[in-house]
Amino acid sequence: MSEAAALALFAVSVVPQGLLILFVRAYYSKGDTKKPLIINIVSSAVIVLLGYGFVRLFGASATFHYFVESLLKVENLSGTAILMLPLAYSIGVFLNTVLHWTAFHREFRDFTPKVLTCAYQSFASSVIMGYVAYRFLAVFDHVFSINTLAGIFLQGLCSGVIGIIAGVLVLRLLKSHELSEIWSTLHAKIWRAKVIAPEQETL
Repeated sequence: MSEAAALALFAVSVVPQGLLILFVRAYYSKGDTKKPLIINIVSSAVIVLLGYGFVRLFGASATFHYFVESLLKVENLSGTAILMLPLAYSIGVFLNTVLHWTAFHREFRDFTPKVLTCAYQSFASSVIMGYVAYRFLAVFDHVFSINTLAGIFLQGLCSGVIGIIAGVLVLRLLKSHELSEIWSTLHAKIWRAKVIAPEQETL
């Protein structure tokens, strides 16, 4: 159970870890290797200090001890103090991401508004997509037999396709710039692709 709780704490920082890779590569591409190095060193030091502090606090404060164990559902288990390490790591990764984001925003002012707009559109379409797909699972439950593998597959496939269509429509209504670029690329590369005829052989 403690292993599952530790994995949950590590999973919280999955998105910030992905963003860190993008930020570091963006700095490297512009030839700036000093700034991400300093930020990573500071964040690593914070992770070490937080790990030590959380372990000490976990052992000294009964309130903090009970709060963490209740939150992660690991009451009455031994060795729960080890959970302070993934907790410190996740907090340090979040701090690292915030520092990189802040530094990047100072150099590129239009970066944050564009990212937040894209995030809002993606979140909205994902919620609608999931809701529509879930509702159509009940609809196709009366169409396909869920007692067979083929029926379960078709139920999920049809519900998923309708959900994706709903998500695309939401992005279209929100005037997603990314969706427009994808559509323009597909339209130019596939439907309007010019057929290259082979050269005629000379006699």
